[in-house]
Amino acid sequence: METVKIGKQEWTVKNFDVDVFRNGQLIQEIQNPVEWQNATIPAWCYYENKSENAVLRGRLYNGYAILDKQNLAPDGFHIPTIEEFNELIEYIGGEDFGYKLKTKEKGTWKSCKGIKKGSDEFGFNAYPTGLRVCTWGPGPFVNFNEYTRFWSATLLNEDTLLGAQLGYGDDRFLTSGRIFSECKFNSGFSVRLIKNQ
Repeated sequence: METVKIGKQEWTVKNFDVDVFRNGQLIQEIQNPVEWQNATIPAWCYYENKSENAVLRGRLYNGYAILDKQNLAPDGFHIPTIEEFNELIEYIGGEDFGYKLKTKEKGTWKSCKGIKKGSDEFGFNAYPTGLRVCTWGPGPFVNFNEYTRFWSATLLNEDTLLGAQLGYGDDRFLTSGRIFSECKFNSGFSVRLIKNQ
């Protein structure tokens, strides 16, 4: 698995894109929006259920896949905690420097006047994957080329995990704020892994 060292951390340079846990147990793909919203088991999907969307951007996973004891991450890696995301943010210069993590590839991130383009200074290679967020109805896909949100392994409460978000409309990489009320287990977000130290 290709990685890049950023400070003392070593991150994967692509979003996760597998359909099995570490032990080889299959994770269920759920395409139907109502089934996705009501699921209480680990699940994944492609954005808009199109496999071509995973080529550069990986799959979207629900929170149950993140928390499952069978381990989504392969041996030697883990899903980062919110503290590890914050360490990354501090190293790149703070949350206002999130553009340094965005891919430079043209035609990916939606442009916004006055907002810096992705510089990918550290090789993190973040693409705007889009989200699957059930707060706006049963399992809709939203924000392709506009946002990416990464799951963390940190619980906020009994049905909400914290995450980290990059968006097209600002230069920041956020790990807190009102947007994280939407990180319910039935959301579909991307996964980046960090190497065990």
